[in-house]
Amino acid sequence: MQRPKRIDLGPLISTYRGRPLSWRDLYLIFLPGVFAVIFPLLYGIWIKHFISLRNGPIAASSSSRLWFILAASSTLCLLLLALIRLYHANIYVSIYRNGLKISLSPINQQIVRWTDILEITNHSTNKRFFDHTVQTKISIVIVSKNYINIRLDQKITHISNLAYEIKKYFFQRKLPAFVNDFKNGKWINFGPVSINKYYFSIQHKKNSWSEVSRVYVKAGYLLIETTDEQNVRIKISQIPNIELFFMLLKRGIYT
Repeated sequence: MQRPKRIDLGPLISTYRGRPLSWRDLYLIFLPGVFAVIFPLLYGIWIKHFISLRNGPIAASSSSRLWFILAASSTLCLLLLALIRLYHANIYVSIYRNGLKISLSPINQQIVRWTDILEITNHSTNKRFFDHTVQTKISIVIVSKNYINIRLDQKITHISNLAYEIKKYFFQRKLPAFVNDFKNGKWINFGPVSINKYYFSIQHKKNSWSEVSRVYVKAGYLLIETTDEQNVRIKISQIPNIELFFMLLKRGIYT
């Protein structure tokens, strides 16, 4: 099968990029890094000169060697930090009418048509401090027909908006077929959960929708409450296309 090309994607809709370089990077990364290089280098030069005058060049070289090694190590670390920061600044995801162009590194650029995408899953990680959530990091994983997983996370600015746009255009193409299968009573798979308009199935156990009192999302989990209180709790990250799952439920189930 021929690999898609940029020309196959149609007109550009929007582009989301990595966090650009800023004054904040200069103050928090590069200035401390330069200081960590210059200080041991100058101190090593001073030690070498001072001891050379008193004890000769051999003793001076021995005493200053550690400081020069420290300066060289700091230089390597600074270069590595600069490369990582430049890498993060130059990644991007472009949304086109017919698909995506994803550049996560100079050697990792992919073109994915909407029709090549099988599923999209949501992931979130909470950073907690004394039982309080101080930061929530979100990401999405795109699975294409060749089963290559592409993770997009907060290395890209406005990741929430990017995820919303990607899912919007993907679901516009996916929803009609799902609705048709749903209306015809066919089973539709959402990872650990399968549904049709009469039943839902989890781990091969079939239940009628008449047994369900509520279906909702809370704290990163899909919760299905049943009348017999045999409630179901599944991580959202395990359920692909969960938005389509709720769209189908809103279309109507038979109880």
